[in-house]
Parts: sequence; structure tokens; C-alpha cells
Amino acid sequence: MVTATAKPGYRLQGRSTWTLTVDPQLDAEQCWRPATPVAPAVTPVRGCDTVGSLVLPTTEGITYEVTEGDGKTGTWTVVATADPGYTIAAYAPTVFTGDLGTPDRCATPAVPTVTEPTCDAAAQVVLPSTEGVRYATSTGSDETTVVTATALPGYELVGTTEWRFQLAPPLAAASCTPTTPIVPVTPTTPTTPVTPVTPVTPVTPVTPVTPAVHHPAPPAAAPPPAHPAPPVATALPATGADAVTGLAALAGVLLLAGGLALVRSARGRPEALG
Repeated sequence: MVTATAKPGYRLQGRSTWTLTVDPQLDAEQCWRPATPVAPAVTPVRGCDTVGSLVLPTTEGITYEVTEGDGKTGTWTVVATADPGYTIAAYAPTVFTGDLGTPDRCATPAVPTVTEPTCDAAAQVVLPSTEGVRYATSTGSDETTVVTATALPGYELVGTTEWRFQLAPPLAAASCTPTTPIVPVTPTTPTTPVTPVTPVTPVTPVTPVTPAVHHPAPPAAAPPPAHPAPPVATALPATGADAVTGLAALAGVLLLAGGLALVRSARGRPEALG
């Protein structure tokens, strides 16, 4: 029952009483407002050496929490709970999961090189060595040599991954005529020059002189001389002049001996002296 009364100085007009029916107070469950969680915004890892992202939504009456992961790479889990005065709407999800992915390392393949052809072999492809890259060769339909690069586990290739080469054949026979190598001359040790010897002037030989034979006159009669000792020849250096002198001395000795013989013969024959 509600009754209205006038304050001092006032007078009521019209109805002054009412009868009302009041409903009982609502319980706690009747007072909660429903709220529906939504999934977070996810950007996965795209390409090598990059990271993803995880953005939590904003929903009235809902609080979101990341319970697994760092929100950049790998797996993640987000749980939604109702704020005070709110309740999760029927059949609405409260747990969200996913995987942002794991970024690979970037690897840039190097360009293969080609050797020059030789007389014995055609040109060859030389495969490079690059971290995270595997190279393989094959033959294309146009007889070209194809080099293909593939990524090793944990790597992602950036740039060109295939090359084609037209390899030159071995050199023509005319370009491969062998030449005789020139043997280098071993230098010889220079010889010390010999000082020339002054030539000796040859001595003109002296023509020996034939000794003249003199026939002395028979000596006068005289007592027979004592037998003199034969003269001793003095040794002198042998020269051309000495040879002549020696011959003359020998001739004198012979003449002297002949003279003595004549004297003796005369003495034995007195008539010869007369």
C-alpha cells in the first residue's frame, strides 16, 4: 500500500492511495548477463627469418589470457573467462589453440660455374657449396646441363634455384698438337781464364866445326920424356861451343900421341936421322 499526504502549506487533489504487487528479488543466476568469447586474430609465420603474431580480441564481459606460447612462433593457447556480472553464453567456446609456425632460415643459392674445355674433356659444371642448399645436376630435353638447388631441412631458399648450361665439347684435334718442350740449358760454371805463358824463343843449333888435322914436323932428338899423366878433363856445361872445344882437345891428344910414336921410331933407326 502506498499513501500520499500533503506537506504543510499544500493540499492534495486527486487519488492519494495505491495498492501495488512487488515481485521478489532475482537470484544470482537471473542477474548474470551472457557474453560470447571470440577467437584471437592470428597471423602465422610467413617466409624465412620472420615471426607471426597473436592479437587477443576485446569482448564485453570477457577476459582473455595466453596460457601457452609467446604469441610469435610455435603453438599457442588462449583461455576466455567471464567478468563479474557476466556469464559465458551457452555452447560458446572458452579455449582457443593454434600454431603460428616455425620460421626457416633463409638460404640464397650461389650460381654454379663452368670450366673451360680441354683437349681431353668437355667443359664441366662446378657446383658451389652453400649452407642450407643441396645442388643436383641433370640433362634437359635440349641436351643442356640443368643444375637445381633445393633447401635442406630448416632452410628456405631465396632467389634463383635452377640454371641451364650448354657445355662446350673437347677442343679440336688441330688445337691440341703437342709441341716439343724446350729443355732449359743448365748454366755452366765459368772457367777461370789461364794466364798465357810467354813462348820461349827456340835456340838455333850451332853447326859443329870439323877439326883440322895438322902434321907437325918431327921434333929434334931429345931424351925420352917421362910418361905424363893423362890430362883430366874438366866437366863443363854441355853447349854447342863446348862440343867443338872437346873435339879439338881430343884431336890434339891424338896428334901428341902420334908425335911421340914417331920419336920413338926414329930413335930405333939412327939412319933415319942422318
